[in-house]
Amino acid sequence: MHQFIEKEHLFIGILSLEKVVALGPEKAGFRPQVWQALQAEHGAVKEVLNWCALDGVHLRRSVRQGLRQGNYQHTEEVIHRSEACKKVFSHAEELAPPGARVSCLDLLAAILEDPGEIIAGVLAQVGVKPADFRAAALARAGMHERAGQEPEKVHQPEGKPDEDGTPFLDLYGRDLTREAQEGKLGPFVGRRHELLQIIQTLARRTKNNPVL
Repeated sequence: MHQFIEKEHLFIGILSLEKVVALGPEKAGFRPQVWQALQAEHGAVKEVLNWCALDGVHLRRSVRQGLRQGNYQHTEEVIHRSEACKKVFSHAEELAPPGARVSCLDLLAAILEDPGEIIAGVLAQVGVKPADFRAAALARAGMHERAGQEPEKVHQPEGKPDEDGTPFLDLYGRDLTREAQEGKLGPFVGRRHELLQIIQTLARRTKNNPVL
C-alpha cells in the first residue's frame, strides 16, 4: 500500500466509474437516487474521453502501473489524502459553480492542471496534452451547468404558444447538442485540431464564444 491517497489514485478512481456502473445498482449497493447520479457522472467522463479519443481502461491501467505497488504498512483503518491530493479537492471546489457539489469533471480538471510526472507521461504516450484533456473536461462541465439553467425568453409571434422559449431557433436552426446526445451526428473525421480549438474556447472564463 501507499502511505497516502495521491491524485493518481483519484485519477484511477474517476476512470473506474465504468466498472461500478457495469455492476448494476443492486450489486453495487447504491440507492436509486445515488445510482442515477453515478451514471450521470460516468456518462460525462465517458463523453470527455471520447472527445479526446482516449481509452479509459488503458489510461487507468497505465497510471496504476506507473504508481507500482507501495510497501507502506498501515496501522490505521483510514488512509488519509496527501497534501497534493487535498489541493486537488480545494481547486475542484473553486472550479465548481457556486453552491453546487463538486463533480468528477471538476476533480478531473483540477488534476490535469498539475497532473504530475506519471499522468503526464501516460498522456504523452497516447499523444494528448493535459491542457487539451483539461479543456475538454471544463467544456463538458460547462455544458452540464448550462443545461440546468432556465432558457432566456424571446419574443413570441402572436397566436403561437411559447413551448420552450426559443421558437425562432427551433424553426431556423439545428440543436446540435440534442442531436449529439441522440446519436444522430456522424463521426468527426480529420477535424481533431478544430474540435480541440472549440473545446478550449468554450472552457475559457471570458470570450468563450466560438464562431463556427
